[in-house]
Amino acid sequence: MSDDAYFLPAGTHEDAEVLQPTAHTGSPWTASLQHGGPVAGLLWRACEGAPGAAGWMLTRLAVELLGPVSLEEVAVRADVVRSGRSADLVEAEVLQRGPGGGWRPAARARGWRMRTVDTAAVAYRAGGRHALPPEGSPTLHDAPVPPLWLEGFVGSLDWRFASTFGRRGAPTVAWARLRMPFVAGEEPSPSLRAILPIDAANGVGARLDTRAWTFINTELAIHLFERPTGEWTGIEAESSIGSEGVGLSQAVVHDQHGPVGRIAQSLLVTPLA
Repeated sequence: MSDDAYFLPAGTHEDAEVLQPTAHTGSPWTASLQHGGPVAGLLWRACEGAPGAAGWMLTRLAVELLGPVSLEEVAVRADVVRSGRSADLVEAEVLQRGPGGGWRPAARARGWRMRTVDTAAVAYRAGGRHALPPEGSPTLHDAPVPPLWLEGFVGSLDWRFASTFGRRGAPTVAWARLRMPFVAGEEPSPSLRAILPIDAANGVGARLDTRAWTFINTELAIHLFERPTGEWTGIEAESSIGSEGVGLSQAVVHDQHGPVGRIAQSLLVTPLA
């Protein structure tokens, strides 16, 4: 089976699906770990596919990264923990083997999926619309970033920047799309395709020199109010850096018709030695 995917099917473990990450899931900070985007994608995919999801929309997911996630096999499972007439609370976890060989949680998420009705007559997308930059626009290769940012997960995406990387005073607007399947042999849902790049918002909206500082997120909160369409995800991102080693990355998520949601990430800010 080709490794031109982020994850390869690797069987099951009890009630969980087992997947093998490929090098395309790699982190921009160290090649031995996974980027948060693929991990969040696994949790989103699991919650989206939890029992009883037909006709409902996953609108919110809060991802907690419990520690580094390596490039070893992961197991993923999801369940509905509260079922209602109009909204369900779902949760999922990503497991990895610990030093003793047993499976332990590496990341968890809780999300809400909502019953859908037709509100097209009153639909409104708050915020400005950003056009997809044309082919030939600046890419990640034109930005002053460390070599690892051009590899792994971030480097696996197609990028087009609509504004200058790293400029303070205004959000950075970038567009990204997948170039390969998320799970080999499987077509990702439109929402999964859209949310996968957005864990990179702290990089898109970086306000520190990426060659001198790390700003790693410990969590990711996603809110969608519209089902995204198309291959490209727009990320309108900006980060704030506090005075005690803590930052906050915020972004508006776009498809080519306008905003579809927002995300936020808490950041651990550390100088590189």
